Amino acid sequence: MKILAALLLLSLLSCSPAEPKQSEQPASFDFVFSYGVMNKNVLDTVQGTYTKDLVTAGTATTNLSLTDEEMKQVYELMNEIGLWNYPNEIEGMNVIPASGYHFQILVDGKEQNIHWNGEFNENQTHRGFKRLTSMIIEMVRNKEANQALPESEGYYL
Repeated sequence: MKILAALLLLSLLSCSPAEPKQSEQPASFDFVFSYGVMNKNVLDTVQGTYTKDLVTAGTATTNLSLTDEEMKQVYELMNEIGLWNYPNEIEGMNVIPASGYHFQILVDGKEQNIHWNGEFNENQTHRGFKRLTSMIIEMVRNKEANQALPESEGYYL
């Protein structure tokens, strides 16, 4: 009976995730999120800035920060989708011009980088990552600082 209990305990322990999920947002949590064609749009929560791709007119940078509540929402969704277990490189669907997403995530002195090349399909990992990126992009779009930036000019071929 003791052997059976030990085997059961061992099997339960082996099912735990590789990176323990923290329910509370850590004291130190920031990220740099870049996206779009050539990853020219960049939200940097470390510096409190956002750079917008203006296409043929270059880029424009402004001071932009997420609220504590928004940072909490981002962190919680990262946990929910298991972002900590994503590989460093993910190949999405190829698109022209080349676009993608990049996260540099800083949590309590540890850094994780995720490069997502291309766009999303309908598998679970893609759907989760799309939810995360869409949420952050929408947060940025709703900020007055972003709305005050110039409109993009031209287009990519």
